[in-house]
Amino acid sequence: MDIYNILSSKEHNEHYLKRYVKFINSRSGLAGVRHHICPKAKDMFPEYKSFRQHPWNRSILTEREHYIAHLLLYKAFPNSSQVRSFYMMSTIGNIKTNSKLYEHAKQNHKKIMFEYNPMTNPESRKKCSQPGIMNGMYGKPGPNLGKRGLNNPLFGRKRPEHSKKLIGRKNPIKHMIKCDHCNKIVDERNYGRWHGERCKLSLNSQ
Repeated sequence: MDIYNILSSKEHNEHYLKRYVKFINSRSGLAGVRHHICPKAKDMFPEYKSFRQHPWNRSILTEREHYIAHLLLYKAFPNSSQVRSFYMMSTIGNIKTNSKLYEHAKQNHKKIMFEYNPMTNPESRKKCSQPGIMNGMYGKPGPNLGKRGLNNPLFGRKRPEHSKKLIGRKNPIKHMIKCDHCNKIVDERNYGRWHGERCKLSLNSQ
C-alpha cells in the first residue's frame, strides 16, 4: 500500500509529510502502542480505522515514538484534527511536555495502575478464588440474574440475523509469537499487551 499517496490526498506540508512517512517506515517494533499510520479521525481517513481490515495501517511504536509520530502529523497537517490530537498528548495537566517526559509519565501511570489493581494483591486473589459462601460474591446476582420471564429486559427479544452471523463467524488465523522472557506462545494482540518489553519477567517492566 502506497501510504504517501494516501496521506498526500489531504492538504499537507510536503516537508513534514515526507519526514513522517520516513519515520514510520523506519520503525519495526513488536511490542508497544498500536498507531494508525493514516489517522482515523473523521476529517482524515476513518475508512482505514479497522486494523483487522487494513493491517497495513498499523505501526507498533514505543510511547516516545508515538509522541514523535503525532508531532510530525501535527506539522504535516496543521489545518486538521491532528492539531488537537497532538495538543492532548503534549499537555499533562497544566504542564507542557516533550517526548521523554510523555514516555516517562505513561510508564509511571502504568506502574501505578498495576500496583493499585486489587487483582495483583495475593489476599484479594485468594478471597476471590474461595468456593461457596467463603467467596465475597457468593449469593450476589448479576445485573439480570434473578430477573426471569417477563421481568427480564431481554425476554422475548430475537437476535437479528446479522448478529447471528457475527457470532458464528470464525476468527481469522492468528499470528502467534513466542515471548523471549516467559517462553509463552501467544497471539500478536496479547503479545503486544502482556509480553515482550511488558512481560512481567522482563527486566524492563520492573
